[in-house]
Amino acid sequence: MLRSPEFLRTTTFRWAVSSALAFASAVLLLFGLTYWQTAGYLTRQVDRGLLSEAASFMNGPANDLRRHIEWRLQTDPRHFNVTGLFGPDGRLLAGNIAGMPAGLPPPGNAARLGVSRILADGSQETRTVRVVDERLPDGRILVLGKDVDAVNELTEIVTRALLLGAVPMAILAIAAGAFLSIRTRRRIEAVHHAARAIMRGQLAKRLPLRGTEDDFDHLAEIVNRMLGEIERLMHEIKGVGDEIAHDLRTPLTRLRARMERAHNGAAGVDELRVTLGEAIDELDQILATMEALLRIAEIEVGRRRAGFKSVEIGQIAAEVNELYEPVAEDKGVVLSVDLKDPRRVDGDRDLLFEAITNIVDNAVKFTPRGGSIAISVLAGGPGPILRVDDTGGGIAAGEREAVLRRFYRSDRSRHQPGTGLGLNLVAAIARLHGFHLSIEGAEGKGCSIGLECWPHDEVASELPRPSQAPDEHGSYTPDNPTRRPAEELQ
Repeated sequence: MLRSPEFLRTTTFRWAVSSALAFASAVLLLFGLTYWQTAGYLTRQVDRGLLSEAASFMNGPANDLRRHIEWRLQTDPRHFNVTGLFGPDGRLLAGNIAGMPAGLPPPGNAARLGVSRILADGSQETRTVRVVDERLPDGRILVLGKDVDAVNELTEIVTRALLLGAVPMAILAIAAGAFLSIRTRRRIEAVHHAARAIMRGQLAKRLPLRGTEDDFDHLAEIVNRMLGEIERLMHEIKGVGDEIAHDLRTPLTRLRARMERAHNGAAGVDELRVTLGEAIDELDQILATMEALLRIAEIEVGRRRAGFKSVEIGQIAAEVNELYEPVAEDKGVVLSVDLKDPRRVDGDRDLLFEAITNIVDNAVKFTPRGGSIAISVLAGGPGPILRVDDTGGGIAAGEREAVLRRFYRSDRSRHQPGTGLGLNLVAAIARLHGFHLSIEGAEGKGCSIGLECWPHDEVASELPRPSQAPDEHGSYTPDNPTRRPAEELQ
């Protein structure tokens, strides 16, 4: 069975034809209203003219009536007028009407009637005309009529225009539908090509943009952002095994070595207990790392949004200050808090407490004795801004993106206890809330971490999120240059 051309089955073509049909219906309605109004106006003009003529006939001398009738007929070269003067018995006394028309309207009104008109050669023809009649005091009846050929011609013109316009309108609608369908199909084919490439594993492939800012471009931009997020997640899934293996290999190796030494050469119960204690500490560290990874995964999939409610950032900051004040005091670090903005935000209180705790914990950990840490809640734009400023070693500009990645630890922080997931967890919590996380300061001059506590548009692209496994030397290198940065996908 033969199938119709593919463009005829496209939605665009059907929309174009439907729009053309709707337009044609609107045009038909417009023409109909125009014809109805124009025909009515012309008919009313004819009726007023006939009534005016009848009044002038009636107001003139009775003996001039026949002369007026002859004059009316003689001054009508196109034979539009019909005139008849009938006696009380219905006999024609003067005029060109063969007989008394049936159904005459009441005096002062007009009607559309069929009238038999006497032609110059004596023959007769029946025409439909507008007719008025008046009764004279002596019983005679005056009938005046006018052929409404102008209205009939208007009907013919309108009908002809509609018929002549329908064909090119249909051709134009089909041509426009075909053009739009073919053009749209080309764009859809480009989308299909990109989608097939992505399905084959080319995750860096993106939907094409034409720069026209039309609906297709807007949809392609949204899909490209989604593909960028999928690519990021895929890279994280691909690299998470390497990350875990790299970070856990060392403690697991130490744990095995200690257990092996204890198994092979423990001198007594006390030495065995010491070895087991060290093994338990190593296992606790491994469990803490795994728990942190699970919490980051739970946050990144957005499962904690159900717990959002109105919370006060200043109150949470005060609780964190109270929790870490003894720790900072023992280390000889001054910890202060300044709460200037009491506004509330929508969020998960426990997660925000954990984020602020991680920031302050890092500040206390890397601020030397005699230094200071200031927790501030300042008035920002739509919401408050949390800032934690310390006088520690700071973070170099080249490491500000890296410290937000999983398991990243700079050379000067490797001797400090920790999993390397603290700031990555903070970044995940910020993304979940739509908050903006910033890191400022210079190496050796302290660090300032800010959290703008109000939702930001496209905040996902503002926070560095791609995870990255270390190379064989244990160091981190820049992202793969073949991958398109997030800003190119927006």
